[in-house]
Amino acid sequence: SHLREVFGSSFAEIVFSRGVGSTAMTMGDIGVQRRPAPPGLVQEFAAALPDGEAVVAIALSDAPDPVVEHYAEEGVADGMVAVLGGGAGTATLLVVGERSDSLDHEVEDLRLLEAVARQARASFERGRLVDRLRREISQKEYQSVHDALTGLYNRAYFEEEMERLTGSRMYPISIIACDLDKLKLINDREGHDAGDRAIRAAANVLGKNTFRKEDFVARIGGDEFVVILPGVDLDQNSSILERI
Repeated sequence: SHLREVFGSSFAEIVFSRGVGSTAMTMGDIGVQRRPAPPGLVQEFAAALPDGEAVVAIALSDAPDPVVEHYAEEGVADGMVAVLGGGAGTATLLVVGERSDSLDHEVEDLRLLEAVARQARASFERGRLVDRLRREISQKEYQSVHDALTGLYNRAYFEEEMERLTGSRMYPISIIACDLDKLKLINDREGHDAGDRAIRAAANVLGKNTFRKEDFVARIGGDEFVVILPGVDLDQNSSILERI
C-alpha cells in the first residue's frame, strides 16, 4: 500500500522468488492479495542485472519480454519495475504501475523506486538473518536435550525431568529401565556401525507409537534407556512391559 501511495499508482506488486517457485503480493483497491507468480519471472530479470549491481529500477517497457507480457496480461501497460538480486537463487521484484497523474515516469521517479527497493532489500536481508538465527537457536536447543544417535531425550534432560517430577502431583509414576543385551559383542564382532544400528533399532521400538504423548523416553547411556510413565500404576506397567 505504501508503494501505491508514494507513486500515486493504482497497481503495486511485490514478487518473491526462491528456486523455481514465485509468490506475488498484489496491492489493490480491495487490499493485499497473495497468489502464485509465473515460474522464472523474477530470475530471468535478476540474471540480467549488471555485474556488481544488487538493485536496478527501470521503466516497465524496458524490462525483459516475459515481464512486460505478464503485466500486459494483468492490464498494467505503464509502470516501473525494480529487481532485487538476493543470491542463492533468490530475487524480489517491485512493480508499480498505472499512475493517475502521468504515463511518463521521470528519472527522479526511477531513482526513488530504486531507493525504496534498496531499503526493502536491506529489510529482507535482516529478516532472513533473523530467521536463520532463530533456526540455529532452535536447533541448538533441540540438540541440548536430545541424543544425537537416536533422537530420544538425553541423560541431562532425563535428570531435569526427574527433578521436576519429584515435587509434582502426577502420581502414580512408573519407570521402565532397560538395556540392550550383548551390545559389546556386536561392536567387537561386527563393528560400531552395527552397534549403532542396534541402538537405533531399540530406540525405534521404544519411541515409535509405543507410548503416550505425555510419556518420556530417554537414552541415558551407551545401551541404557529409561521410560517415565506419569499416572501409570504397577498393573498397567506390567502390561506395557509385555507389549515392549
